[in-house]
Amino acid sequence: MALGTGGLWNRLPMVEDRSLGPIRTPATNLVRASERVNYRVFMVRIYKSGPAVQDGQKVVGHKANAVSTLGGSMNGVDQMRRAMVLGAVSISAPIDLDSARRAIMRPRNFLYHRYLLSRLKQETRSLPLDGAGQCELAAVRTIYEFDDRILAPRIGFAGADDYYRRAMALPYIADIAVPTLIIQAENDPWIPFSAYRDFAWPSNPRLVPLFARGGGHVGFHGRGTMIAWHDRCMAQFFERCRA
Repeated sequence: MALGTGGLWNRLPMVEDRSLGPIRTPATNLVRASERVNYRVFMVRIYKSGPAVQDGQKVVGHKANAVSTLGGSMNGVDQMRRAMVLGAVSISAPIDLDSARRAIMRPRNFLYHRYLLSRLKQETRSLPLDGAGQCELAAVRTIYEFDDRILAPRIGFAGADDYYRRAMALPYIADIAVPTLIIQAENDPWIPFSAYRDFAWPSNPRLVPLFARGGGHVGFHGRGTMIAWHDRCMAQFFERCRA
């Protein structure tokens, strides 16, 4: 089976980032990144789904803009090692959650901040909140307030600061146990590049950092093709993992 970009999305287990809204792809295995993902459960779901997302006993995984779950929610990545994951890709991921939150809340990102908060509140209204919870949600005016008052207390954290500190991927990257391609643009307006720049990438030979000067936030458009540059990089990386 060749993993060309045409069939790539059909074969990848996906973790859906909370800022993306519903993913409109034929991927069959979606998990919300805003949930505290148990990767053993996630991988069991993949294996039960049959050969559509399997390659023998090996699985390739893709996370666009959601690598905080790749580290912080994996209990020290031991779950990923046990799940026999063959490789993973991170694209424009907020590996330092607090710095990403601060960047999103800058005045220059006002429109995106408002859009993201609106989507989060819209999705949250569908949850079984009591009257007090609905009033609290209506009073939220920033991403920080949403994380502090709504998200963090409901998923086991003391507040937003505790959530950012314990759920971010940065402390776990050095322990990633499978080949992982990490794509990030230096000019991403929402994800500060400093966290990527300052990390000691040679400390973990399984990591393959791929940094571009341009591209913004998941804006790696292809030249002369409708296929995005990061999708082509991802397909080539997975082919090498499967070799």
